Amino acid sequence: MKTRSLVLTAFALIIATAVSATKIPTLNLIPMENHKALMAFAATKPCKLEVSLKNRFGETVYNKKSENAVDNFKVIFIFTELKDGDYNLSVEMNNCNISRDFKLSPHTITEVG
Repeated sequence: MKTRSLVLTAFALIIATAVSATKIPTLNLIPMENHKALMAFAATKPCKLEVSLKNRFGETVYNKKSENAVDNFKVIFIFTELKDGDYNLSVEMNNCNISRDFKLSPHTITEVG
């Protein structure tokens, strides 16, 4: 009985360690001054990715595909040319999609979802 309990405890500890060590990709959209924002993406393993920015009508305003596998990607968006309204920023990699909805008013991020 003690052996069984010890094995189950060890197995649970191994699973808990593996789960806590798994890091999911992150996507941050950080407002800056002068109608700019920094988009920062980080992943645990290098992968090819596609970044797209779409308006509320689904029209693509910005699209960038990486040529090589990367584990982080940063870009500064300048919003002076965009109309105020709702936008969606998404990063697609390895059949996974991370997105952030945000609102521009006046040419500055006022809300990030």
